[in-house]
Amino acid sequence: MNTEPLRSTDIRERNEKLVLQLIHQEGQISQSEVALRTGLKPPTVFRIFGMLERNGYILPVSGDRAHPSTVPGKKGRKPVAFQINPEAYYLIGIDWTRTPTLVVVDFQGEIRYSSTQEFPSDIEAEGSLKVIEGMIQSALQENSLAKEKILGIGIGLPGKVDIERGSIITYPRIPGMIDFPIRDRLENLFHIPVHVHNNTSVIALSEYRYGKAKGIPSFLTLLIRAGVGGAFVQNGIVFTNNFRTALEIGHLGIDPDGPLCYCGQKGCLETYLSEDAFLSEFQKFVPIKNLLEIESFIQEENPQITRVLEAKSEVLCRAIQSLGQVFSPDAVLIITRSQVFSERLVTLLSKTLCNPSSRALQLIPSHYKPTIAAKAATDLVFDAFFRA
Repeated sequence: MNTEPLRSTDIRERNEKLVLQLIHQEGQISQSEVALRTGLKPPTVFRIFGMLERNGYILPVSGDRAHPSTVPGKKGRKPVAFQINPEAYYLIGIDWTRTPTLVVVDFQGEIRYSSTQEFPSDIEAEGSLKVIEGMIQSALQENSLAKEKILGIGIGLPGKVDIERGSIITYPRIPGMIDFPIRDRLENLFHIPVHVHNNTSVIALSEYRYGKAKGIPSFLTLLIRAGVGGAFVQNGIVFTNNFRTALEIGHLGIDPDGPLCYCGQKGCLETYLSEDAFLSEFQKFVPIKNLLEIESFIQEENPQITRVLEAKSEVLCRAIQSLGQVFSPDAVLIITRSQVFSERLVTLLSKTLCNPSSRALQLIPSHYKPTIAAKAATDLVFDAFFRA
């Protein structure tokens, strides 16, 4: 425990970050509103606004774009509102999947650029990193961005992640992805701060802050993509263990005599519920190439597809019930690549999980969007910046 007293410079920097974060969250706000919201004295707020404006972090809002003052009882001339200068910094966010997506956002969080590539099926750890390096380099060049203008790179990584060391502890889908130092490799190459977390955790936090899980005290997230990812969020904090991500639920044992998983075990959850597992069952009855193409058959109540979904939802139900016994969440967020698909799974789950004799469990369907997932990774950079 650090018992050293705060220096005046520490207090000043903390107050400056507090004010800047409030402006960032609100979009635009006046000095008088900041003083009211933070409890800081008006002269202190005036000094901070002056410093932030001089350093190019904020800009005054033109009259036609300014919101009316919300300060109670305020009369006279309307106070000047300020907003974040979008060009003060830029951030890079990456959703690292077998089809990685990269975005560049401005300091307001607006997406300015995006790109997607696909890993070859036989990709190994070093090769996957080279692809990511190339995507970052292209983003810098195509947007004419100097490295000094990049506040940081945020990455949602697959597998079990050591957040403190910035490495992938293990991800069996890519050979060589064991104790792989992502952060060190990228920081040494680009000289830009890199922040990492598990990709399901990044998406879950985004849903809590801006999406369908906003305001829910605690919830589990199950993300169905190439595998099955999991995250538990309580009061806006993702569950981790000693700075290591947890809930690799794709490898929960469902049936010891089940299909062989690529991890070497039999009957793992994702051998039943990954996108490929769903597709292989659907393709026995309908000619589809990806999960999005199943939507029309679901909406038409195709009986064969309905039976597949019912069988799969029973497996998903058992997994949720087991995890629910451990975490006792207020809600479960089901995320797939298709909103229609997610909604049908939730409908089927509701028949068994929302038992009137027990505490009702809220089930929330959502769908995965690669660009939004990459944008969510930039929150890792914003969080580190405002926390500093």
